[in-house]
Amino acid sequence: MTRVRMPCLCLIAACLVAVVASSQAAASEPLEPEGAPEFGRCVKASGLGGLGFTDAACTKQTLSGAKYEWLPGGPGMTFTVLQRNKQGSLLTKCKHAQHLEEEAAEKEGEATEKLKEAEGYWEKYRIALSKGELTLAQIYKEDAERCEREAGELKAEAAKLLKTAEKTRGTHSKAECEKVIAENSEIEEPVVLEPKGIPQYAIECGELTGSGAYGSRPKFVESVSLKFGGCEAVEPTALGLEEGNGACQSGATAGVIEPVAMEGELGWIKQEGSLNKDKVGVALWAKGGNRTSEVASFTCGSGEHKITITVTGSVIHEVKIDKMISKETEKVIERKGEQVPEGFSTETKEEIEEHNLHAHLGAFSIQAGMGLLSKLTNTDEEKIEVSAAV
Repeated sequence: MTRVRMPCLCLIAACLVAVVASSQAAASEPLEPEGAPEFGRCVKASGLGGLGFTDAACTKQTLSGAKYEWLPGGPGMTFTVLQRNKQGSLLTKCKHAQHLEEEAAEKEGEATEKLKEAEGYWEKYRIALSKGELTLAQIYKEDAERCEREAGELKAEAAKLLKTAEKTRGTHSKAECEKVIAENSEIEEPVVLEPKGIPQYAIECGELTGSGAYGSRPKFVESVSLKFGGCEAVEPTALGLEEGNGACQSGATAGVIEPVAMEGELGWIKQEGSLNKDKVGVALWAKGGNRTSEVASFTCGSGEHKITITVTGSVIHEVKIDKMISKETEKVIERKGEQVPEGFSTETKEEIEEHNLHAHLGAFSIQAGMGLLSKLTNTDEEKIEVSAAV
């Protein structure tokens, strides 16, 4: 079974953002439009031309002779979510090992810079010594030795990361892993949610199911529930757990994590007034809360080694726009613990930082990024659209 990485149940939000749902209440009263971006359906005009659209995606408006009209929202429409796994466990291990090696290379680079800095101080030390400036020379000497110590610490960290990478690959060589990654370069990792800068704190899950509904307003999704199975710490000992005892759970069943019910809203990631340039996403957070509320809480390990992790904040991922669809592969992207995108274009830097996902372990709190590849399907295969044009 392919594993799915996600250090804190946060991936929860990831999936449910699709543009896909099923209609069980087509006969209900139409919702009032709220303006782009919003969910809705582009259908054939019921009258003889007039105000509306000339194309089946409702992107080209007309004042007369309309062939299509826009019905905002999707009241009664529901959708399901399933994890989409395209890669095997070897690819997952190889990518994790590669990530660790990249981290090690960064540490080595920092160590090299520290040694260059130390050499600069040693040069100043020799000059000061030649001039008889003993006090200044001593200061430069201490600075040089400090830089050398820091370089040594960085090299030690790099060596530890490389050792972990080797252990992660198991019996497979680095060359074998490079070949596997190259052959699968187009495959996205199914799920990744890791604390920023600490990939060894990640949590893996091997199963994902979920469901949700479109909201009572055209911009919203609601009642989103997700369930993850086979969840465990990637490196139990890094979290203070016993080796082989890193299973995580939110309830009574080991390996199963269920976040709180979720809701979400559409927003602009990028708005330039062009179908080829505009980007829309869905922000997801705890139902009834706000974008900083707790979305999940679970334990890992057992007995005296058991730890509790909570996850707060929200996550955004891009959705397809201006196209009627009944199913879609959804990607939630993170890079080294940072979400991509981190926020909407209408948000300030301070708001984005406040809304970011965060993992909490006791008093320790850190930003976390989540990645997920999932399949969302309209329950009755009825098409729906996210419009950036209405």
